[in-house]
Amino acid sequence: MKLLSLDIEKFMTIGEAKVSLSDRGLVLIQGRNEDDSSAESNGAGKSTLLNALCWVLYGETAHGLKADQVVNRKSGKGTRVCATVEDDGKRYSIVRHRKHPTGKNHVQVFSEDGEITKGTDKLTQEMIVRLFGCSKDVFLASIYASQEGMADLPGMTDKNLKAIVEEAAGIDRLTRAYDIARDRHNTAATRLASEETKLESTADQLRSLVGEIKLLKDKVTEWDAQREERKANALKEAGRLGAEAAEYELSLDTDRSSEDIRAEIERVKATIAGADKHRDLEFDARGAVVSAESNKDRLSREYSSFVEAAKKAALDARGVADQVGKPCGECGKPYGAGDLDAVCSNHKKRAGDFVAKANELKPQIEAADKAIENAKANLEKVIAARPDTTAATEQISKLNNELLSVSRIEASVKVAKDRAKDARAQADSIARETNPYLSMISTKQERAKELRSSLGELKANVEVGRRNIKELAAAREVFSPKGVRNHILEAVTPFLNERTAHYLNALSDGAISAVWQTVELTKKGESKDKFGISVNNVYGADSFAGLSGGEKRKVRIATTLALQDLVASRATKNIELFVGDEIDDALDESGLERLMGILEEKAIERGTVMVISHNDLKSWIRQTITVVKKDGQSRMEEA
Repeated sequence: MKLLSLDIEKFMTIGEAKVSLSDRGLVLIQGRNEDDSSAESNGAGKSTLLNALCWVLYGETAHGLKADQVVNRKSGKGTRVCATVEDDGKRYSIVRHRKHPTGKNHVQVFSEDGEITKGTDKLTQEMIVRLFGCSKDVFLASIYASQEGMADLPGMTDKNLKAIVEEAAGIDRLTRAYDIARDRHNTAATRLASEETKLESTADQLRSLVGEIKLLKDKVTEWDAQREERKANALKEAGRLGAEAAEYELSLDTDRSSEDIRAEIERVKATIAGADKHRDLEFDARGAVVSAESNKDRLSREYSSFVEAAKKAALDARGVADQVGKPCGECGKPYGAGDLDAVCSNHKKRAGDFVAKANELKPQIEAADKAIENAKANLEKVIAARPDTTAATEQISKLNNELLSVSRIEASVKVAKDRAKDARAQADSIARETNPYLSMISTKQERAKELRSSLGELKANVEVGRRNIKELAAAREVFSPKGVRNHILEAVTPFLNERTAHYLNALSDGAISAVWQTVELTKKGESKDKFGISVNNVYGADSFAGLSGGEKRKVRIATTLALQDLVASRATKNIELFVGDEIDDALDESGLERLMGILEEKAIERGTVMVISHNDLKSWIRQTITVVKKDGQSRMEEA
């Protein structure tokens, strides 16, 4: 797990800061308190970076501050911290807010594919812990070493040291494993009876499914009959509309079509010498009126047809709903709301489709009214300017009236035929509908097949359960307290001794040794639990108490770092960051130089090591972040 960067806004003393955390090597964090010259670097906010990182990941600082305690006092609101991390080559951003104008008090997580925040902050926090592979305590113990938090491990009592080692070694996980194994063994004895119950239950479910499938097959027949009825109704409507078109055609009192009448009009117009152009204009103007009125008439009929069809479909839907609670004509079972949902939904959909078609015609009808108005106005202008061709004009007028009447009837015929065509298309659509009960039958048949398979599996499970009892008994023994203790003695102690020797060799050139012991021999030569750290200086004291202050400091650092390595091994993911908070304090020049060597080693191991210190370490550490506090707020200066 690589920590890439940290963006901080109005968090504790920091107003705003952005810090890179990835592959920086050694970085020195110093402080300058310009609000209180007597405090020098104290109170500047050097540790705020770690607190911000801990808070954005776990909702609580390293020192236990949470909720409104982390809000910048000067601002009083708007706290936001964003940590960008990389895990297995994929980047994530974790953003936590407090009293923020947009983020409120929520925590969010983003990946390269977008936001992956869960439904609640609790679920999101659980996802963050899974992402990092450790809790807050393990996270801090893995990456953080401080002067205040550095325990006097060599001087502890057997009881206290034992508690720390067991916690660091993760013995609680093995204890939980033992509890699980014990509980599983205790419940295995009743599992056979449970399997028999499941067997009977499965048989009952299968019988019930068979009955449900039979009922659904009856529903298939019923639905098919209803579909045929709807199809017949649509075909009947198509026939009615066809008859309506025929009636319109019979209503014509002339054998001439609109095209015939227009041809005669053209012949009359040709007899009017010198008025050809005007007649053309007048004819076009009248034709525009006729066309506009015919178009409106057609649209109005279509609109009325769709409205009536929508009403009929809505009535059909209500008629279906009225059947709820009434007995089935075949089986006598009262219809439930779910039984008629498909039929009712189909009628409602048809009603909605007809309403949508009617609404689509409204703007066309309004446009047709406007077109009629414009056409009539234009006709009036043409008539006012026409020459005196009274007789011919009267004949043309009669012909135009005849044309208007014929055109309207022809338009009505077309509308009726178009609607009949739509009704036939609807009947075809109904014929292609899939019976919804078929998929339900298929699903239940698959379930019945699964249940039949389960019957055989359940019988086999009885024998498997008997074998499991023996296996669980063995597992309980493995994870018993005796097994846990053996794990600690055989694995933890050598690890602690190897890491402690590694750090002490670097700090003291091998002059000082510190050996972790978890057992001791009694006078009878028997082994018993006894936790302690045996310390020896080849050039001086043979116990921890006899060491000088600087030598004790080195032993404390070495044992603390070794214990921290043990804690880090508990995390499921390696975190590429280490923070040393004033761990250089009380070391002489030689000890400080050796500590820097260890920190450089950790920088290679972790990628980034941040050293928080009051001391001037620039001769060892090139990169420096200075936290400057002024007017109640801190800022970051990097060099």
